[in-house]
Amino acid sequence: MEITHERDIKYCDDYYMNLSEAEHTVGCYDIYKLKLGLNNSIGEKHSEILHSESITIEETKEYHSKTNADVNIKGLHGQTPLHLAAWRGDESLVNQLISKNANLNVFDDCYDTPIHYAVRGGHLNIVKKLLDHGADINIRDYYDFTPLYIAVVFCHESIVNLILTKNVSVDITGANGNTALHTAIRKMNKNITDSLLKNGANVNKLNIDHESPLMMATSQGNEDIVNLLLSKNASIDLKNAFGNTALHFAVMKKDINIAKVLVNKGANVSVQGETGTTLLMAAASNGDEAMVNFTFSKKDLNIRDNFGNQAIHFAAQGGNSKIIEMLLGHGADVNSEGEHGETPLHFAVRNDDTILKDDEFENKTVSVMKTLLDHGAELNAQSYLKQTALHRAAAGGYAGVVDYLLSWNASLSIEDYLCFTPFQWAASIGNVKVLDILLKHGDDVNRNGCNGVTALHMAIRRNDTAFIKYLLSKNADPNIMSEDGQTPLDLTFDPLSEKFMKLLFTHGAKVEDNSFLGSKILFDAVSNKSIEIVKLLLNNTKNFNSYPTAILNHAIGTRFSEGIDLLISHGADVVEKDIHGNLPLTLAVMSRSMAYVKLILVTGSSKISKKNFQFFLDANCDVRFFTSNNSIIQIHNATALHVASYYGLKDLAGLLISYGASLEVKDRPLRYSPLHYACENDHVEVVKLLLDSGANKSSADINGTTPLHIACRKGLLPIAELLLSDPPAAVNQSDHSGYTALHLAAMNGSLEIAKLLLTLDADKEAKTIDFKTPLHLASREGHEAIVHILLKKGAEKDAADIDDMTPLHFAARGRHVGVVREMIYFCTASVNRKNKNGSTPLHLVCEWNNKSERNTYFEYQIGMFLLYYGADIQSKDHNEMTPLHIAARDNSSRAIEYLLERRASKADPFSRDRLLNIPMHYAALFGHYEVIIKLLPEIPWMNYDIKKLIRQTTYVNIYEETPLFLAAREGHTKVVALLLQVGVESLQPDINGRTALHRSAARGHFEVVKLLRQALLKIENKDKWGFTALNYAASWKGHQDVIGYLSATQLNITLSYYLNKSNPLEPKLDKISAIQVEKIPGIKLGIPYFFKVNSGKFRYIYSPLNT
Repeated sequence: MEITHERDIKYCDDYYMNLSEAEHTVGCYDIYKLKLGLNNSIGEKHSEILHSESITIEETKEYHSKTNADVNIKGLHGQTPLHLAAWRGDESLVNQLISKNANLNVFDDCYDTPIHYAVRGGHLNIVKKLLDHGADINIRDYYDFTPLYIAVVFCHESIVNLILTKNVSVDITGANGNTALHTAIRKMNKNITDSLLKNGANVNKLNIDHESPLMMATSQGNEDIVNLLLSKNASIDLKNAFGNTALHFAVMKKDINIAKVLVNKGANVSVQGETGTTLLMAAASNGDEAMVNFTFSKKDLNIRDNFGNQAIHFAAQGGNSKIIEMLLGHGADVNSEGEHGETPLHFAVRNDDTILKDDEFENKTVSVMKTLLDHGAELNAQSYLKQTALHRAAAGGYAGVVDYLLSWNASLSIEDYLCFTPFQWAASIGNVKVLDILLKHGDDVNRNGCNGVTALHMAIRRNDTAFIKYLLSKNADPNIMSEDGQTPLDLTFDPLSEKFMKLLFTHGAKVEDNSFLGSKILFDAVSNKSIEIVKLLLNNTKNFNSYPTAILNHAIGTRFSEGIDLLISHGADVVEKDIHGNLPLTLAVMSRSMAYVKLILVTGSSKISKKNFQFFLDANCDVRFFTSNNSIIQIHNATALHVASYYGLKDLAGLLISYGASLEVKDRPLRYSPLHYACENDHVEVVKLLLDSGANKSSADINGTTPLHIACRKGLLPIAELLLSDPPAAVNQSDHSGYTALHLAAMNGSLEIAKLLLTLDADKEAKTIDFKTPLHLASREGHEAIVHILLKKGAEKDAADIDDMTPLHFAARGRHVGVVREMIYFCTASVNRKNKNGSTPLHLVCEWNNKSERNTYFEYQIGMFLLYYGADIQSKDHNEMTPLHIAARDNSSRAIEYLLERRASKADPFSRDRLLNIPMHYAALFGHYEVIIKLLPEIPWMNYDIKKLIRQTTYVNIYEETPLFLAAREGHTKVVALLLQVGVESLQPDINGRTALHRSAARGHFEVVKLLRQALLKIENKDKWGFTALNYAASWKGHQDVIGYLSATQLNITLSYYLNKSNPLEPKLDKISAIQVEKIPGIKLGIPYFFKVNSGKFRYIYSPLNT
C-alpha cells in the first residue's frame, strides 16, 4: 500500500486495518527509522541526527544522556523522538524522553500525538505510561479520532479496557460521525462492545447517517450483539436518514432470526421508511418468501409508498413467482398502477445494469410475466410515458422476453412519449437479436414514429459500423428525414465518420438536403473545421455554386481559412445574402482579416461585370452595432465600408476605397455615411483617411446630424479639429431639431471645442426648434466654464425658450449653484422672470428633486442666493401657487426652512392657490408629516401668533376640504393622527357633505377609519345624496374589514378587544398598537378621549376600541 502525504486522506477503519505494521509507524506518512549519524555535534544537524535512518536504541539513549539535545525537536513531518519511540514500543526510550520533560501532547503534521502512535501500535505499557504522566486521554487527531476510538479500530481490547478506567469521554465522534461503540459493532467485537456499554456508552447514539448501534449490528447480521444492545434498552424504532428502522435492515439482509428477535421486542411490523416503503415491500423486492410470510399483513397489501407502488409491484420486480401468486391470492390487483403509471407487468422487466442478464434471468422474467398474464394482466397496458412492457423489454435487450410477449400478440406499433416504438428502443441499444425477433414478427425496418427517427438514424448516432451494415442489409432507407430535418447522412458527421459517409454514399445518400443551408452536413463539417470531411462532401456535391451563401459566411465568421479557400475554389457564391441577410464581403470585414477581404474582392472582380461591381462593393446588409455605451444592440443596414469605419479598421477601409467603395453611401435607418461611423466611435485615423479621400464633412444623416455634430456631442476634440481644418465644416449648420455644433458642445461641456467654434464665428444666439440657445443647454447641464465664456461673448442672459424658460430657470431647477451665481452675480439675470407656467427660479428650486444630502444642500444655497438678490417670496404661478406651496407639495423641508426664516419678508403660509389650497393642504395631501411640523413651529413667527398658525389646519379649499380631510382620503394615518389634535373644526364635511370618514372608508383605509371612529366621528352622518360611510365602504371594491368595523357597535368593539386581551396566549394589543405624534404647540387636546400625554408628545392608544 502506498502511503500518501496529502492532508485530506480520509482515515477510515478499513484503511487502518489494511496498513502493514511498518506503515503504522507514522500513520499517513512514509516510514522513518531512527539512526545516529557521524556528526554528533549539537547544532544545525541536530534534527537530522535524531531522525536518521539506522540509529540503534542504545545509540539513541547514549546520545540523549551525553547531550543537551532538545527532546521536542521535530523532524520530517513534524515527528518528535517521543512519537517514534511510542510507535516502536521502546519503553526504556519513552521513559528517558519523559524524564527529560518531552511534550506528551505534541502534534505531528497529521495531528497525531505520541499516545495515538502507541495505541495504534498496540503498546499497552507505553499507553499506560503516557496516561500516567498526563497525556490527554480525549485528544483528537486530524480526523477527530481519540485514543479510545483508535484502540477500538485495531481491536486492542486490553488498551480499550485500560482507557475505560480513566476519565474518558466514550461518546466522542470521529469525522465520520461514528462513536467508539459504532466502530466496535462494525468490527463485530462483542467484548469491546460490552465494555463500552458497561462504561456508559450511549446505546442510541446516531452517527452522521443517523444510524444507531442497533441498526449497525442488524446490518452486520450479528445476533449476539443485537441481543446485547437490546438488553441495554436500545431503541428499536429509531429511523436513519432514509427513514429505515433496524427491522428494515433485518428484512433487507434477509435475516429472519434477527427480524424475529426485533419483533419479539416490540418492533413495528407495519412501519414505513422515508419513501413509504413497508417491510412487506422490501421482503417482496428481495424475493424472500420466508420474510414475506413473516411480515405479511392483509392491511399492508394495498399500502402505497411515496411513489405510488404497492407490494405487488415490488414482488414483480423481485422476480419470485411464488410471492406474486401469494399476493394475488390475497387480493392484490394484477393491473395496479404504480410509479409512472406502470403495472406489475412493467415492473417484471428490470432495466438494471447491475443485474446479469443471462438466459436464467430471462427465463425467470418470463415466468413472472406468465404468472401475471395468467392472472389477467393487461398485455398492452401503457404507463404515463405511454410505454408498454414490450417497450421496456426491447429497451433492455431482453430477446427472450420480447419473443414471449410477441407470442401473446403484444402491439408493435404503440408509440411512447418519445415517439418510439419497441423497434426504435431496440435500435437505440443496437441489439440485433431483439431486432431480428421484431422483424420476424412483422415489424418494419424503416418504422418511424411521430418524430421521424428510424433505426438507421440511431445506428449512426451510435457510430456502430456493424449495426449500420446490418440495417442497410435489411433495406433501411438512408435518405429518410426525421422531424428535425436530419437525414442519416447528416448524423454521420464526426471527425472519425468518413467511413460511415462513404458507406451511405454507396447506398445512394445525397449531400443536398433542400434546407436553407443547402446541406446541413456540409455546414457541420465547415463549422467544425474538418477539412478532410469538407473535401469528401464537396467532391460528392452537385451544383455547389447554386448553394446559399450561409456556409461560406459561416466559414468567414469562424475564420476557417482553409475552408474559405476550398469553398470558393469549388464555386461558392460571394455575392448573394444568406438567410440572415449577411453578405460575404461584410462578414470578411467584420472578421478583420485582410486576406479574406482581398480574396472576396479578387473573386468578385473576376466574376462580376464592371457594371455590377459597384453594386457589389456598396451592397448593404443588416449588421448589429452596439450603441456608444455598449449596452444596447442596434441593427443597421450597412455596407462593408460602414463596418470598417465603425470598427476603426483603417487598412481594410483603405483597401475597399482602393477598389472604388463609395464614400457617401448611406446606411439605414440613420442614413449615416462612413464618416459618421468613424466620428461616432472616435476613430481619428479612419476619419483622416476618409477626409483625405474626399468624404463630405457636412454630410447629414436622417436627423440632419453632421460628423461635426457628433464630435461636439461626444467631446471629441481631435476629430473636431480635423473637421474644422481648412476648409472647415459648416459651423452653424443645424440638425432637424435646430441644434448647432455649439449647442452640442455646450450641452456636453466640451470647453475647448466651444472655444474653437466661437473663434470660427459660431452663432452664440442660435436657437433650437424649442428656442433653446447654447446658454440654455450649458446652464441646464451645469457647465459653469462654458456659461462663463458664452456670457463673456455677449450671449443673451435672459433669453427664453418655447416654455419661457431662461438659463437661470434651468440652473435653479438643476441645483447648479455655480451657474446660478454666475448668472445673477456677474450678469444680473432676472430672478423673478416667469416661465409659461408662471414659475420663477425660486419656484423651480423648491420642486421635487433627488433628495440626496448634496442636492438638499445646493437647494438651500440657491434658494438663499435667489432671495438675497431679490427673488419674490410671494410670487405666484398660473395656479396661484407660491414657492411655499411647491415646497410643501414636494416635501422640500430645506426649502421651507429658508422660506420661513427670512426676516425681511416671510412666505405666507395662508396664501391660497387657484383652488384655495394653502401649503398645509398640499403637505397633508401627500402625507408630508415633517413638512406639517415645520409649518406649525413651537416658536411663533414675527407676524403670527400661535393660534393663527394653528388655523392652517382648519382652512378649507374650494371644495371645502380641510388638510385632515385630504390626509384621510389618501390614507396618511400618522398625519391624520397629528391633525386630530386640532379638534372638531378639522373634521368638517366637504362641499358635498362627505366627511373624512366617508372618503377614507371608500378607499379602504382601515387604520384611518379606526382613528376617525375612535375620535367619536358620527358614523351615521350622511352626505348630500344620503349615503353613510358604511355605504361608501360597501361600494365598488367592497372593503370587508372596513365594512365589518363600521357595522359593529362601539360596545361590541370594546368587548371584542377585552375578549382578545383576556386570552393569555394572545399578544398584548395595548402595547403594540400605538401611534406617537408630536404635540402641536399652543393648543389643548382637541379630542381628548383618545389622546394620552407622554413626555411632551401625544400618544394615541387604540385600546379599548381596537378590533
